[in-house]
Amino acid sequence: MSILTSTDACAAKAGSGMVTTWALSGSTTAYAGTLSTDGYKLTATATWVNPLAPASTVAGETIASGANTVQGTCVETLTSAGAVQAATITDNGNFALCHFLFYQYGTGDVVIVNAQTGTGHWGSSNYLTATQWGTAGSGIIGTTVNSSGGTAITAAAWGMVLSPAAATTTTKIVAGSKTWTWYQPTYASTYSSTVLRRYGGGYNNSTADQVKGYCVSQRSMLIAVNVKTGIVAAAAKVTLSGASALAAGAVAFGVAALAI
Repeated sequence: MSILTSTDACAAKAGSGMVTTWALSGSTTAYAGTLSTDGYKLTATATWVNPLAPASTVAGETIASGANTVQGTCVETLTSAGAVQAATITDNGNFALCHFLFYQYGTGDVVIVNAQTGTGHWGSSNYLTATQWGTAGSGIIGTTVNSSGGTAITAAAWGMVLSPAAATTTTKIVAGSKTWTWYQPTYASTYSSTVLRRYGGGYNNSTADQVKGYCVSQRSMLIAVNVKTGIVAAAAKVTLSGASALAAGAVAFGVAALAI
């Protein structure tokens, strides 16, 4: 499922955003682990292009060479009608889910900055509350994005796997696909605002939820205010579809699934 495409202007320039997809995968063998999941995995793939280091970024910032920088993709959950969901919603996906890469500002292959999830982690995937997300990303702040800018989806909680794998603090982020893969939570009829939620694909697409991607252009991790410039929505909304028949033999999602 395409969240941000090469035709989205905000993902067409290095440093401005990343082409990003989501894909759901299942297994014909029922999940037998200890996580609170029925075994389906979601993989977010971002196409990383070596960033530029212009005098002024898309976000309108001047960043010193080698300074800690973040760039990413955020996915806002909408209602089945395509509207922004209310902060009181408890039966839909997280208000936003963001995929961030952390690095030292520069050109070409840039050196990673550790994500809050661990040493050598070049990036993280975070789910955000309505307050953390704000209006169209207005809650995203450089100084907190790698600490309290949402809750990181971790290996311990949801089996998060990075590809390429975590490495060292001197490892460079080279051009190519970067993926985050994690288990989806078990369906619940209502969710707390502070937990990872499942996305609803509806049944026969009758009440399917919608999402909208956002480019989060590269910006300094030293600036303690939201820089709204450079947080740009995708041209199109994406409607999720049901996945009850995705993997015969696995626990069926029914109306609670996200699929491609």
